[in-house]
Amino acid sequence: MDRFAQVMSAIAALAWVGAGCDVKHPPPPDAFVVGAIEVREAAEQGGHRGAAYLATVKGRNQLTLSFKVPGIVDLIGPGEDAGDWQEGSVVDRGQLLARLKPTDFLAASNSAAAQAEMDGTQYERVVRLLRDGAASQQEYERALAARRASEANFELRRQDLLDSRIVAPFRGTLLQREVRAGETVGAGQPVLTLADLSEVEIEVGVPDRLLDGLRPGTEVRVSVPALREQDFAGVVQEVGVAAREGSRLFRAVVRVANPDGRLRPGMAASVYLDDALRVTPGVLVPLSALVARGERDLAVFVADEGHARQRRVRTGDILESSIVVTQGLAAGEWVVATGASLLHDGAPIRIASDGVASNRSLERR
Repeated sequence: MDRFAQVMSAIAALAWVGAGCDVKHPPPPDAFVVGAIEVREAAEQGGHRGAAYLATVKGRNQLTLSFKVPGIVDLIGPGEDAGDWQEGSVVDRGQLLARLKPTDFLAASNSAAAQAEMDGTQYERVVRLLRDGAASQQEYERALAARRASEANFELRRQDLLDSRIVAPFRGTLLQREVRAGETVGAGQPVLTLADLSEVEIEVGVPDRLLDGLRPGTEVRVSVPALREQDFAGVVQEVGVAAREGSRLFRAVVRVANPDGRLRPGMAASVYLDDALRVTPGVLVPLSALVARGERDLAVFVADEGHARQRRVRTGDILESSIVVTQGLAAGEWVVATGASLLHDGAPIRIASDGVASNRSLERR
């Protein structure tokens, strides 16, 4: 994901964590009570773990499996009245996962086989007659074409029979089942999602200034909020050679061992690049201070003599619940950190006495 998407995802995550009160704002008329902080240089801030790059956990070799032919699902489970596959089931390589009703496929295959045998016999007969001068070259060519056509049709019908079955291409975990036994499915329609969860992959976008220190084999730390911010050891597997279109970020793939299966596809993760803080110029502000302006712009509100002044900013690395602002702010300025989403440019504000405004105080006073 690009930088703007990373920031908005982080802001949304914080908003979700902080939700829980239905705040009602009565109409009126003086000033919004807000929380504010004094901006400081990012390099002066201690206690941070490094630059966090947000991403999503994916299973290694994650595949969506489907039938190559249409039909009615006859089996989508381990068989023997065990029911349909359940998400999380572990399957072995080569194991039958799903099957369409074979009746029509068998009939078509048998019919094609019989036609191929008949046309083959006719071809051999015409060859003998041609040797004896009792058949023409034209009759020979017709017999040869018929034999080839029937043989090709038999191969197609036999392949249809094979394509009416889905077998596991590797040992893995079933992440999703899209259909049930008895349903009619089309060719290419998603049926099952399979992934190898013994290792997981995390794809992140990193800026060009970090590429020199990032190469396959580089060890990085990965943190997963859903697992109480537990750290995992990751190893960079791939580093992109070109920036993604529309951003200046390069694709990097980090692989993490997952022997106990605790890391699951879809979990949010942060990849920490410890040297990023030392090379990032700028000031540090809480993610809660940022507001979106337009499709690609971000802004903050600076406290200025009792009023909130909107300031467009450019951002850098995310450091836990804060972000580096590289342009638009200077150390020593005061930024609204709580209640920014309620403000407009020039809105009257009053900073809470302790610098922090509770949900209940985010109303005009």
